[in-house]
Amino acid sequence: MLSPLPIMAASTGSVNITIYAAGYTCTFPGGFTTTYISDTEVELSWVAGLGANNTMVRAAYGRLPADRTDGYLVYYGNSTVASDTALNLDDTASIIYYRAWSESAAGAWEDTGTSGFMEGPAMKLIAIVLLCVAIMVWAWQKKQVSLLFISLMCWLGFTAYMYSIGSADWDYYRIFAWAGIGLVLITVYQVIIVQMNNKNTMIFDPDPNVEHWQDVGEMQRQVGMIRGRGIPPRRKGNQQ
Repeated sequence: MLSPLPIMAASTGSVNITIYAAGYTCTFPGGFTTTYISDTEVELSWVAGLGANNTMVRAAYGRLPADRTDGYLVYYGNSTVASDTALNLDDTASIIYYRAWSESAAGAWEDTGTSGFMEGPAMKLIAIVLLCVAIMVWAWQKKQVSLLFISLMCWLGFTAYMYSIGSADWDYYRIFAWAGIGLVLITVYQVIIVQMNNKNTMIFDPDPNVEHWQDVGEMQRQVGMIRGRGIPPRRKGNQQ
């Protein structure tokens, strides 16, 4: 950032005149992008700021680097592309934030900077698990088979995704895949229980002109009368 430059001008009198010259050092980098290459490499690219001679890029976990000393150094030089290889997205659930600043040929820095971020598979894993759990709990509370089938599809997708990105039988992702199989079985069990309960409480009208009974107890009494005594069910309007 530029500071005003004082210029002393002499006069014939005893008055000194101070003139301030204002300007700028350089602009911050533009078009900052992050590209996932692998769990241990993220490619960074940007457009050099106007008047910039060098660019510094720093990174921090879970927060934006506050200044040019915060976080860890990713790159310093006059290129417009760099790679961050000092990370492992497989082992972190935090978002990695990047910030870049421009430096002029005179060594002056602009203080605004530009930023970007990268989230690893661990963040997606947390989001998927929370979504699947929320759907499963909601479906179980509603006791609706259709919602439980949605929950089942979520767990199947979760299991397939975890297995596909795993590289060994017992790495983190494959362990989550095995856990996903267990959750699939639990959801299938819930579907069976809800389906059986729905069959036990389902109300059928033998006569389409007969109104629904007020409660299950009345329904059972009426069905017993129909089957055991041949007595037609009472209409709701005729109840005494």
